[in-house]
Amino acid sequence: MFNIKNLTQILISYNLFNNMHFFLRDRFKLSFNNISNTMSLLVSFIIILINNEKLMIGFMLKDLQRIYKSNEKNKMIYYIHHIITIDCMMLSINNVNSKEIWDTTTFLESSNIMLNINHFVRENISNKKVRVLSLLLHTISYVYFRVLIFSSYIYKNFNIILEGRLNYRVFIYCFILYNIGTIWSYMLFKKLRKEIRNMLKNDNKSCEICKGWGIVKSAIKDTCSCTSVCVDCENKDKTPYIECKICLGSGENLKYKSIKPKED
Repeated sequence: MFNIKNLTQILISYNLFNNMHFFLRDRFKLSFNNISNTMSLLVSFIIILINNEKLMIGFMLKDLQRIYKSNEKNKMIYYIHHIITIDCMMLSINNVNSKEIWDTTTFLESSNIMLNINHFVRENISNKKVRVLSLLLHTISYVYFRVLIFSSYIYKNFNIILEGRLNYRVFIYCFILYNIGTIWSYMLFKKLRKEIRNMLKNDNKSCEICKGWGIVKSAIKDTCSCTSVCVDCENKDKTPYIECKICLGSGENLKYKSIKPKED
């Protein structure tokens, strides 16, 4: 049963991750996005090794706060994912399909390890080959765990569904997460294909400034001392890179595409 003890442990977990955020910011001077990637990577390892519902809920609550403050383009997908995860952890606390929930959580978190490494690479490294290689490994890892392993697990445990031993909420959540994983895998393949083409295409058709990537390293670190998204900073996402003002982030040479550069 969910009680004051469980609530207290969740609040302690949330406070732990909140303090970790400030520690990484103040001690290592990491950017907002790098802090998120580092914390997510650590949590993936911890959750795989230690199946603790309260720890997971505490992190999800902290990450929801991060998503709200960020400039994420797909916020709603993250909101749905995190709310589903929190409810599944609550079911596990109440001993409802705990084994199935943690079996699923373990291989889903395994896919997040390479995901966060890829995010870190793309935040801090501009080399085309390294970025494409990172995306390739992330795509392979994501498809392996989220589609192949997930499909195999559902097939092997289909009798639980047929016998009605799987809570209807867990069934619905698995269906939603499986489909999100399938759709996201398709999007990753499209992105990988596009980046490989950009890497291999004629350099004359790439932007001379950003070399086809659409981003360049910021000339200045920050214009203020903020630690989150800030309208006063040149770089609103607090990363070492900003959108190329010559090609508008397209990565294409203006000679081959009739677009006007941004004016300062």
